[in-house]
Amino acid sequence: MSYSALERSWIEDTNPALREHVTQYILRNPDKFKVAGVMNDHDLSNLRWTVDTKEDFNLVNEIYSFFGHNQFSWYDVLDLMNKKPELRLINQNIRQKEVLSA
Repeated sequence: MSYSALERSWIEDTNPALREHVTQYILRNPDKFKVAGVMNDHDLSNLRWTVDTKEDFNLVNEIYSFFGHNQFSWYDVLDLMNKKPELRLINQNIRQKEVLSA
């Protein structure tokens, strides 16, 4: 999503429960934003690529340490995770927080 969409979401959404998950305002207001789904042939929902916890940060740190720079794509990270499945163990026990209803 664009910076302007995130900025608009931040300005317009005053619900504290939803502001923690900034994309929720965008998804709940498709009349205000261009919203489209992205599909993949493979289910990658088991991958946790976010930084909410120390474990998440440790995973991201391992990824950046492996590449040694920030010029890599999510495809590169997916390839790394397939070659080094032990990386998945770093944050495998973290469960995504549920978004509270508005």
